[in-house]
Amino acid sequence: MNKVDSINFNSSDFEPLVEAETSHFWFVERNALILNFIARHMTDSATFVEVGCGTGNVINAAAFTFPGLTTIGLEFYSEGLNFARQRNPGGHFVRGDARSLPFTGSVNIAGCFDVLEHIREDSNVLSQIQNALTDNGILLITVPQHRWLWSATDEAAGHVRRYTKAEIHQKVLDAGFLIERSTSFVSLLLPIMALSRLFAPRNKGSHDTYREFAIPKILNICFGLILRLERFAITKGLNFPIGGTRLIVGKKIKLAQ
Repeated sequence: MNKVDSINFNSSDFEPLVEAETSHFWFVERNALILNFIARHMTDSATFVEVGCGTGNVINAAAFTFPGLTTIGLEFYSEGLNFARQRNPGGHFVRGDARSLPFTGSVNIAGCFDVLEHIREDSNVLSQIQNALTDNGILLITVPQHRWLWSATDEAAGHVRRYTKAEIHQKVLDAGFLIERSTSFVSLLLPIMALSRLFAPRNKGSHDTYREFAIPKILNICFGLILRLERFAITKGLNFPIGGTRLIVGKKIKLAQ
């Protein structure tokens, strides 16, 4: 297996992803949650790197929200970077591999949002991020969780795994991080998510990757309000035990030599 093969993602999915990211409740509320945690850890001279920035949805939102923050988006696929640059022509973007980052001890905050599940060498990616961070640098990640939610939707999206809480915690710890915060997200909507997976087509070949994003406008608004309530609770300190996504905040610690 070569390096490209071990990143399981179809680059043709970037174009429909751009449209979904602008309005779908999950992307909108996940962005708002991520920005809240960036704000908690940024300083006037901080550098934020998003590893696997895709079409630039998160990194550009951070750049626009925090003008004093130095933002860099790193993406393996040129197709994704093209969309990211279209969204923010003045942004800083780098084509690179998450398994071999071009940074050493210079990044204050590193984000990796729904990327690790696409990469077989996820532990290596976490170690690369640890090496890229400054002392006491901050790691922000989101990953899909609960193996019992696995369906053709995951396969079509190019996932190689859904995480258990214990699994992702151990990998973050092994990479040299202290876990400062860990919570589920998409918790209140988990029953609906489980039902949608249960009745989804079981054949990966006939599965539409973005079928879940094509929902009526009124449902998108209602689900968005529910996630907004959930996001508010998380920002006030509540941790949800289960949910479709897990958010982890880690702090870099010095590994024993």
